[in-house]
Amino acid sequence: DLRLRDNPALFRASESGGEVAPVFAWCPEEERAQTLAAGGRDWSYEGTTLQLLTSTALQALDSDINKWYANRLWILHGTSVDSGVAAALLALAKELGATEIHFNRRHEPTERYREAQLEQLCRSAGIIAKGHSGFLFREPEQCPIFEAVGKGMHVFKAFWDGWHKGGNIRKALPWPETCSAPSSWSTSVAFAGSAEPKWPFGKVPMSRVTGRPLTEDLELLEQWEMTEEAAQRALQRFQEEGGLARYKGSITRDAGPKAKESRLSPYFRLGLLSMVDAWWMTDQSSDQSRKWLRRCAWRDYSYWMLHHWPELPEVPMRTAYAEFHWSTARSDPKLEAWRQGKTGYPLVDAAMRELRQTGYLQQNLRHTVGQFLVETLGADWRDGEEWFHIALADSDLAINSMMWQHQGVVGVSQWLVG
Repeated sequence: DLRLRDNPALFRASESGGEVAPVFAWCPEEERAQTLAAGGRDWSYEGTTLQLLTSTALQALDSDINKWYANRLWILHGTSVDSGVAAALLALAKELGATEIHFNRRHEPTERYREAQLEQLCRSAGIIAKGHSGFLFREPEQCPIFEAVGKGMHVFKAFWDGWHKGGNIRKALPWPETCSAPSSWSTSVAFAGSAEPKWPFGKVPMSRVTGRPLTEDLELLEQWEMTEEAAQRALQRFQEEGGLARYKGSITRDAGPKAKESRLSPYFRLGLLSMVDAWWMTDQSSDQSRKWLRRCAWRDYSYWMLHHWPELPEVPMRTAYAEFHWSTARSDPKLEAWRQGKTGYPLVDAAMRELRQTGYLQQNLRHTVGQFLVETLGADWRDGEEWFHIALADSDLAINSMMWQHQGVVGVSQWLVG
């Protein structure tokens, strides 16, 4: 959650007025170790469009923390799979003499594993570990959804029913009043010297989209200003300049001056913008506002699924499709033509070139190219999911997995029971 406003972990850590060490951890090796060891695909974010945008977001956050608090953001990277992020965080806490570690909870399987490991290590070390809800409207455990499913309600209606029974949406938090730097840190240099200023992840990986060094994908950086201030401006523009007033949910298709989409998803994905903050900042008196917020709640729905089915990225929820044979192999030239936007179908090709160049696709186009891949080319839905994971500026394991399970007709139906 790369923001100062409504960042529960940062706010609570700062309440005492003592020294605070903001830390961002990056360890794609740990993510790969869990997925590839099981014979799966690489669901890490190394070499992806999202990593490129994360680099600029981290630079902006480090600059903001220094500007407003004379503090810095520490980058924890280069940890080995054997030691792991949790052990590295604990070692840093001991080095700084910290008595508490605050973190915003996440729900990707690797992140849940890290959080559980961190809590266990902290208990043994006598350090308090406190998890906070900062990413979703409501945590998956809050929503009694299976009860409604058991009564015969179809899955999304059951989710919507259980989601509303999950308690009040928390109030958004302001910026911390203080966030004093650890006395041992050098705050005159970016990231307190923990990482290179222009690329905080160590060695620059090759882009999994273009095959070039990731930092050379400059066209993507021109599309997005990844700062907290830009995220707030984008939300305000959507609310005040007509996009929200024209919003019509799933039939929102217009582009150009008539565009109704918010294009806020990359900001929500990296936590530059808080979903909870957007909830309270939106006038909910209109049908359009309520429709938009309902669509935003699908994010909670996808994470509820991933929470209860951690194998969602690769294992069909409809088990009868587990051994289904797809007619187009991963090495088939037709699949590469789809990725490159060279299928010969103008709408599909335009959409895929837009994705490659901007990292973004409007929702209906995501479904259009997905349906083409699965139903026209006969390719495995996971091949499409993997490309979206690599190429999207708002790449999100939960949302992407849910969407592609549905696209491949192997997931739960959004509309029917069974």
